[in-house]
Amino acid sequence: FFYSTTFPGGFFFAAISLFTNYFVDKYCLLRSYGSVPEFGNSIAQLSRSYIFPAAFAVYSIMLSYGYAEFPYDNLCAVGDPSTATMEKYIGDHTIYIKGDTRMNTTVSVTENDDVYEYCDQDMISLDYVAFPAIPANQREGKEWMGEEQERIATLLGWTSVVVCAIAAIAFLRKFYYQTMHKFLRRTYKPVGKASDQLFTDSLEHYGYIPSVNGHQYPLLACNISHLDEAFLDWSDPSSTYPYDNHNLIYDIPDLSEQQIFSVIKTWDNNNSGIKNPNTFATADAEE
Repeated sequence: FFYSTTFPGGFFFAAISLFTNYFVDKYCLLRSYGSVPEFGNSIAQLSRSYIFPAAFAVYSIMLSYGYAEFPYDNLCAVGDPSTATMEKYIGDHTIYIKGDTRMNTTVSVTENDDVYEYCDQDMISLDYVAFPAIPANQREGKEWMGEEQERIATLLGWTSVVVCAIAAIAFLRKFYYQTMHKFLRRTYKPVGKASDQLFTDSLEHYGYIPSVNGHQYPLLACNISHLDEAFLDWSDPSSTYPYDNHNLIYDIPDLSEQQIFSVIKTWDNNNSGIKNPNTFATADAEE
């Protein structure tokens, strides 16, 4: 889009190119390419939050400069040339192409011809910051814009300033919410709605029971005698609950009553309807 000002048709060719590229990629993703790891929507969020605003800001800046520097010939009209200067050039002149004297052309200058002088129309490479690209930032005495061009250049120049300001605000806002917001404000938002169904009403309401896996049946590492069997996600048909033969605390009888293993804590629910009603079961390690 750097050249869209002088070649607006480029948008049409770019649209065709992107349209073709979209369907080619769609076909390859669905019919040809293999599966890729899931990476979520982080790329889309990055593009929407940073790349698109930055591209739009750059486009607005280049559009304003592209129109302000028109017609790109580095010539400025001399309003009232001196008589001595005109008399020096009036007449027929032969212009030779540099490096080849066989190629030449003849130019006739009359006293009624318009006079032009060299002026640098590249506002980006000036020795001072010429932003925004408005008529006031032309070199003094080297102005080339006409009245209509000055009006449109002023509009585009200040529009680019507004677009850059909006993009900067969007960047800062995104940066704030990604870094500092969580330290200054509460960011947690509950998801879903509270249900009237109790935890113990579920067909499977297992609790966290400290145990050691890797055997036919897990080796328990806490006292579960006060806990309902429904909180275990396994059972041993050849033994009876609370499965003392699978409990590590009974391997050392003298220490079974001391709090060196994990401790199960439960909260009663009188409406649960199970043998030892508990709605939740968690484990704390105590020494």
